[in-house]
Amino acid sequence: MLVVGGRLVIALITLIAIRAVTTYLTPAQYGELALLLAVQMFCGLFLINPVGQHINLHTHAWWDEGTLVTRLGAYQKYILAVSLVGSMAVLGMNKQDSAEHLLWAAAAMFAMIIAGTWNATLIPMLNMLGFRAASVFWGIISAVVALASSIFLVVWLPSATAWFVGQAIGMTLGALGAKYVFQRQAIQQSDISSLSPAPALIDKRTVLSYCLPLALATGLMWIQLSGYRLVIENYWGLAQLGFLVVGLQVAGQLWGLTETLATQFLYPLFYRRVSAHENEIEVERAFSDLLNTGSPFFHPFPSKFSVLNWGR
Repeated sequence: MLVVGGRLVIALITLIAIRAVTTYLTPAQYGELALLLAVQMFCGLFLINPVGQHINLHTHAWWDEGTLVTRLGAYQKYILAVSLVGSMAVLGMNKQDSAEHLLWAAAAMFAMIIAGTWNATLIPMLNMLGFRAASVFWGIISAVVALASSIFLVVWLPSATAWFVGQAIGMTLGALGAKYVFQRQAIQQSDISSLSPAPALIDKRTVLSYCLPLALATGLMWIQLSGYRLVIENYWGLAQLGFLVVGLQVAGQLWGLTETLATQFLYPLFYRRVSAHENEIEVERAFSDLLNTGSPFFHPFPSKFSVLNWGR
């Protein structure tokens, strides 16, 4: 009920945000915002998500052995590199804008990728490790502050970049709050950050065998979900793109709410069970249970491995 209540509040705030952004921004400005979100989503799905999934698979094991905080330190360097890629993409996206406008948009993208990635990493991680109340609280704080900041900035300076910066402010505050809770809880763990050398976040073999194939899949997903925006803007303009994205976004929010409610409850159990990934049979059983529990129509028979056993 705690997770469901928190997600319903965030969904309501998101719907209010859609109403606010379409009130304060023109269709062309909203189309520009849609392009900024497309760049952010490309960096998130294609570059960050594969490494993030690797972290999810090992979160419980690293937390149990007390090395999670140390390993996440190396993740920061990778996020900074991806943020630079996003900024360069913004700079080359529209040569017709003024240099000042492009620089502000690139800076906003840099900040948003950093803040959004840590927000999307630490807040769900709190939920995965069993700190659900803190996860829900900081998720709501992120959404509320992002909405308030965006409205304030866009009233002062109506532009897609102003709204984007407001969202980055909310994501930053939520990430900092989640980081504070996370570090406070980690004090109780036997962190080995003082040892040398520090444990590696990822190795070359994992990058080649896991991250690259996953990046290909998520890259195709980005083309399906956001890639069309570049085509629409090129042929029909920013205003038409703005109208199209608003229509699709409302429907997407309804489905996204249902999906998020299921995954926020089921994924922590799933990742806990597959954390000992050396047992291939157990991993296959866990994945089968996830499919049977989340989507019963995938299989005509119920799984004999109950979801209630996942946490054991």
